[in-house]
Amino acid sequence: MDRTAVFNIAFEMWGILICLFAFVVIFLQKNNNRDKKNVSLCMEAACIILLAADMLSWYYQGKTGQTAYYMLKISNFAVFFINYLYMTLFTFYLLVILNRGETKMPAKARGVVVLSAAGIVLLIISQFSDKLFYYIDDNNFYHRSSCYLLSQLIAAAGLVLSFSILLQYKKRLEKRVFWSSVLYFILPCISTVVVIFYYGISFQTISVVASTQIMFAVDMVEMDRSLARSRQEVERTKYEAEHDLLTGMYNKTAGMQRIREYIDNMTDEDSASLVFVDIDDFKSVNDTYGHAVGDYWIEKVAKFLRSDCYEEDVACRYGGDEYVVLHKGLSDISVLESKVIRFARKLQRKTMERGQNVHCSAGICQINGSGFSTEECMNVADTALYEAKKKGKNVSVIHSINRDGTDRVTVLDKIESDIKKAQSRVEARIAYMYTDIIYVNYENDKYRVIKGDSELNNAVSCANNYDEVIGLISNRFDSDRSRKIVRDFLSRERMESYTGGNTEYQTENFLRGVLSVSCANNHGGASLIHAIPVEEDGDRGYFVVVQDLDIYAG
Repeated sequence: MDRTAVFNIAFEMWGILICLFAFVVIFLQKNNNRDKKNVSLCMEAACIILLAADMLSWYYQGKTGQTAYYMLKISNFAVFFINYLYMTLFTFYLLVILNRGETKMPAKARGVVVLSAAGIVLLIISQFSDKLFYYIDDNNFYHRSSCYLLSQLIAAAGLVLSFSILLQYKKRLEKRVFWSSVLYFILPCISTVVVIFYYGISFQTISVVASTQIMFAVDMVEMDRSLARSRQEVERTKYEAEHDLLTGMYNKTAGMQRIREYIDNMTDEDSASLVFVDIDDFKSVNDTYGHAVGDYWIEKVAKFLRSDCYEEDVACRYGGDEYVVLHKGLSDISVLESKVIRFARKLQRKTMERGQNVHCSAGICQINGSGFSTEECMNVADTALYEAKKKGKNVSVIHSINRDGTDRVTVLDKIESDIKKAQSRVEARIAYMYTDIIYVNYENDKYRVIKGDSELNNAVSCANNYDEVIGLISNRFDSDRSRKIVRDFLSRERMESYTGGNTEYQTENFLRGVLSVSCANNHGGASLIHAIPVEEDGDRGYFVVVQDLDIYAG
C-alpha cells in the first residue's frame, strides 16, 4: 500500500470519528426542529458511509483476488451513489432551515432531485459498461472512464441549483449560517477542479464532509444563540409584566401574589411585617414641583424602601404613591422600628439636599403565627396608616396581631399611654432606656420575645422552663433586691391573681414612690414591670412588659 493510500485511509478514519461525534450530538439535541434534526442525521450518516466507502476503495486498490475486485466495485459505487444522494439531502436541509412555510417543493429543488436520480441511474449503468464513469482493471485498480466528466457535470449542475435556492432566500438566514452554507458550494467546486486535473487524494470526499461539519457547527452555535436570545426575551417580557418600570419594584399584581403566597403558608412559628407606605400630600408635591419631580420622588422612595430589604422580602408599588413591603421572618419590633427610622432618615437627607418638602407615613402590621388572610393583614396596615395620617403625617404606626386577634403593640401603647397620664399628674419627665415584651405560657412551656434585643431573644428561645425565663427577666435588673421583687412578682401564684388591673393607677403610685425616694437630687432610675393576661390558642398566657426608665422631677 503506497503512502497516498495510507494518508487517505488515516485521514478518513479521523473524519469518521468526527462525524460519529457530530451524529451523537445532533441526536441528543432536544431543542432542534424535528425535520431539521432528521435531515441532519441523514447527512451525517451519509458522510460516514461516504468516508468508509472511500477508505475501503483505497485499501483494496491494487490487491489481488475476487474479494478485492468486488470490494472495489461496491466501495466506488457507494462513493458515487452517496455523492448524488447527498445533493438531494443538502437541498432538503436548505428548505428546512429556510423555513419557507410552503408545502410545495420549489422547481429548483425538484431539479436537484431529478439530477440526483439521473446520476444514480447512469451510475448503475456504469456497473455494466466501461464507457461511463469508471471501471476496475484486471489488476484491481480504479480508472476513470471516457464519460467521467459527465458525472462531475451532473454534480455541478445540482450545486448550481442548490446555490441559487440559497441566494434566493438568503435574507431568511443569519449571516454566519449563510456563509457556512456557501462553503458547501465553494469547497466541493474547488476540489472538483483539482480532481479533474490531479487524481491522488480524495479532495471531493474530504471537502463535502468538511463543509458539512463546519455548516452544522455554525448552525448549532447560532441555534444556541437564538435560544439564548429567546430566553432573554421571555425573561424580559416576564420582568416587564411583573415589575413597575419606574421603580423596579414588583407591580401590584405580582407583588401581592407573592405576599399572599407567603402569608397563606405561614406556620405558628412564622412571623412577618407588612408595611404600607404612602407619600404624604403627593398631589401637592406634583402641583408644587411638577410631575417630573413627582416621578423622581416615587423612584427615590422605592429605592430607599428596597435598600433595607433582604433578597427574600417582597416590595411592590401598590398604587401611584403607595408601596407595600413584606419583611419575611421579622418578629422583633425594635428591628422593624430601626428599619423605619433608617428609611425616614434617608428620605429626610435627600429632601434637605434638594430643598423640597417630601415625607412619608407608614402603617405596619406585625404578623405573628398563622391563620391570617392577606386582606385582613392589609386592613390592619391600612388602619395603622390612617392613624399615622391623623397624627399629623410623617410618622409610622405599628399594629401587631396574633392568632387570637390580640394587638400586641396595643398593649405597649396602653402602658405608654398610662405612663404619660401618670407622668402628667406627678409632673415628671421620663426617658425610656429600653422596653421588653415577653409572652409567657408556663403551663405549656411557650415563651417568646415580642420586643427586645437579640441577646434576650436568643436566651428566651433556649429556655427550657418558666423558672429559667423568670431568671432571664430578673437579670435585667441591677440590684439583688430588685431581682427578688421581680421573681416574686412573676411567681406562678402571683401571676394567677393578675387580671390586668388599672395600669394607670399602678404606674402613678409607682412614679410617686420613685420621686419621693429621689427627691434629694430630683432624679431617679427605675424599672417598671407589668403582667397582662391574654388568651392565645385557647390557653391563658401573659405579656410581661419590662421598661427601664430615667425619671426627672419637675
